[in-house]
Amino acid sequence: PWKMKKIKLVLYGQPMSKQSVRQGRTKAGKSIFYQPAKYKVRSKDYYYQIIKQLPENFQMFEKKVYIEKLKFCFQPLAAHKRSKKISEFLASGGEIEKTTKPDLSDNLKKLLFDTFGGVVFKDDSLICKENNVSKVYSITAKIEIEISGE
Repeated sequence: PWKMKKIKLVLYGQPMSKQSVRQGRTKAGKSIFYQPAKYKVRSKDYYYQIIKQLPENFQMFEKKVYIEKLKFCFQPLAAHKRSKKISEFLASGGEIEKTTKPDLSDNLKKLLFDTFGGVVFKDDSLICKENNVSKVYSITAKIEIEISGE
C-alpha cells in the first residue's frame, strides 16, 4: 500500500490546552483521578475532523515524525473587536501574535498530539523535530498543522 510522506490538516474550533489529571474525592471520601469531560469532547471533535481530511489509503507514520508547521489560531479578544484598525487587519487575513496563556510549549500541544496518536502517527514519542510553531489571534479559531515523516 501507498505510504504518505507529508500531510496538511486544519482543525476548526478554539484551541484548548490539556491540563494535568485532576484529583477529587467521592462522597465516601475515596480519592479519584479524572480529566474534565470537555477534553474528551474536544478530542472526539478533532478526531472526526482528522479522519475526514486524511487521504484514502493513508498509513500512519510509524518511524519518524516532523512537525513542519503548527499554528494555533485563537479568536480575537473583545479589545481587538473594539478597535476598527485591528478588526479590519484581522478581517483581511492578518494575525496578531498571542503572548498570553496557554503556554505554547506543552499543554497546548498535548490534547492535539494525544488525539493524533494511533491515527496520524503511532505515538507522539515519534516526534523528533518541530519547526514553525506559533500561537496567534486570527479571525477564525483553528489549528493548522503540516506533518512529514516515515
